[in-house]
Amino acid sequence: MITSDQNLSQSSAPTPQDRIKQQQAQILDRLFKAASIFGALAALAGTIDSLQNQSDNPWIILLYWLSLAIVLVFTFWKKPPYSLKAWVFVGLLFILGATDFFDEGLNGSSQAFLITSIFAASLLLRSRSGGFILVLSIFTMISFSIAFSSGLLIDPNDLRSAKISEWVPGIAVVALSGTLIISSLNQLIPQLISSLRESQSLMDELHDQQATLEHQVQERTQNLENRIHQLEITARIIQQISAIQQLEPLLQQTTQLISDHFGHYHVGIFLLDENRQNAVLRAANSLVGKKHISDGDRVRVRDTSLISAAIENN
Repeated sequence: MITSDQNLSQSSAPTPQDRIKQQQAQILDRLFKAASIFGALAALAGTIDSLQNQSDNPWIILLYWLSLAIVLVFTFWKKPPYSLKAWVFVGLLFILGATDFFDEGLNGSSQAFLITSIFAASLLLRSRSGGFILVLSIFTMISFSIAFSSGLLIDPNDLRSAKISEWVPGIAVVALSGTLIISSLNQLIPQLISSLRESQSLMDELHDQQATLEHQVQERTQNLENRIHQLEITARIIQQISAIQQLEPLLQQTTQLISDHFGHYHVGIFLLDENRQNAVLRAANSLVGKKHISDGDRVRVRDTSLISAAIENN
């Protein structure tokens, strides 16, 4: 019973990939909770700043509040599909980073949002997803650099954004950071899975050894209990026949007691003759055995029977 329970627990144990997915889900839940808190503060601060400075892009504040609403929905949604939840988080980071270029150009925190979205995609999804966000981020920054340098987008407070040469370092930083993040996670996650597999293998081996030891202990304990029980019965038989003085009644009573206590159908006692060449059946509890006694049943000592073997070994 113990072994079967342990085998069941081993078969239902999560695989290394399942453990990674569980950790990713827990991280994503914590990220949404943190985003709901800091997002509310950021949206409130942005709203106050926009009202005080009369921003030319009030729609960005609406985007902040809409993003916060989406974050709150997925924070309190009990069991959304994991991939959908992860892509929503990555998408919000990317959108906030891209729209920040409209308001502040190179002076804002767009690059930080983009790099964070690359990291989140690589960590929560797959390295391919991180690569996709990296390419999309580089394309977005190149597009904004062309738009600012060509005059399609103008920020009088940010003259740096109008020069393509000012965008090149930022694009390089995003590209190098994203490549480093993707490459690192692409190496670390398989190594982590391999380590978890080795750990799981060692745990399974320990469970097997524990089950084997418990089975051996249980088996030996049962054997010991059976041996003690047999010794107790033997002691009772000796106690009951100790008062019998004559040989024939002693032998006959012994066969009957052994049959009664040990549950054997036939019990017979052989004694060696004077020449010690034959074993003669002297007592038996069954009718068949008693017939053999009347027939003078005997076994040669040098025979190949079990009786001969028992005589030679004792």
